[in-house]
Amino acid sequence: MNQYGGTVADDVDLATRLMIASSRFVRRVRRTNRMEHSTAEWRTLSIIGQHAPLRVTDLARIDHVSQPTVTVMVNRLVGLGLVERSREPHDRRARQLSLTDQGHTALSALRENATGELAPMIGALSEEERGALDAAADILLRLTAHEGDLTPPGPADPWLSASAGAVE
Repeated sequence: MNQYGGTVADDVDLATRLMIASSRFVRRVRRTNRMEHSTAEWRTLSIIGQHAPLRVTDLARIDHVSQPTVTVMVNRLVGLGLVERSREPHDRRARQLSLTDQGHTALSALRENATGELAPMIGALSEEERGALDAAADILLRLTAHEGDLTPPGPADPWLSASAGAVE
């Protein structure tokens, strides 16, 4: 039994349904967007945008991928003009990553397009369903807030505010 009187099997079933629903939701967002970059590239841009400046090692830890994998992705994004490397002020040997103006623009366009496509679907829900979805989003953000991130999402992240949607 869990702390609310349900069984472990109930928790496993809910976790499975959440994973399936989350995967379908992400696929739906990808289909509604005319994405010229891969999901991994957008996720990398989003992480850099939220945590910049950060080192490649921090990016790899946050995204749960190897440093060589992140290095390849960063090299590609630098080549596309979306990410830039700069010297770290306290350690001249180290490099830190941040988005270029073009990277900020591309990420903002993706998010605006995604929310623009999804908002009518959400708007078609009943008030009760929208309330439940809003509560579920808060719960999912809380459950994932510290999962490898340098800082939990919060008011400082404009894409997690009530007026904008986050796509990572």
